[in-house]
Amino acid sequence: FAVAGYRYYTGWKEKKAFTSLEQVMMVYNQALNDKSDLTDVKNDFQAVVDKYSGYAGGKMARVVYANICYRTGDLDTAITLYTEALEDFRDDIPLRYFIQTSLGYAYEAKRDFEKATSYFNEIASAGNAVMNDEVLFNLARLYDEAGNKGKSTETYNKILSDYTDSPYIDMVREKL
Repeated sequence: FAVAGYRYYTGWKEKKAFTSLEQVMMVYNQALNDKSDLTDVKNDFQAVVDKYSGYAGGKMARVVYANICYRTGDLDTAITLYTEALEDFRDDIPLRYFIQTSLGYAYEAKRDFEKATSYFNEIASAGNAVMNDEVLFNLARLYDEAGNKGKSTETYNKILSDYTDSPYIDMVREKL
């Protein structure tokens, strides 16, 4: 009986977490439409994360909140949230790649090219990223930005040789 009660309770909490996430998403979308300040929305997301961090709805709220922080230039908070989300979704490979990519972009925005490239390299070295050509393109860009022309050229050439149908081919040729 105790197991059934626990399962009911956790299912109920999970539903509440997703309902709360849905509510703050509606407020967020309205704020975007109105071009309103997102401070209150960020606070609402933080409340959902705090209250439901152990549930999937709270974990997803953390990722959305991190994206909002990134969009609003609050890069340190975005990085903290994305880093926590990596642990939340350690077994969800596609979402993990998305989070690692987001961390790469956040570190790039902070002009920390070493950390940015480390996240993109981690995805590329896994070898099974769905958008590996995009990851390599970002790596090449970052190497170029950091002044490492040799690594940049090598990475662009890898896209040309391994991803001949990539939508990045024309941009790569232009860069080379």
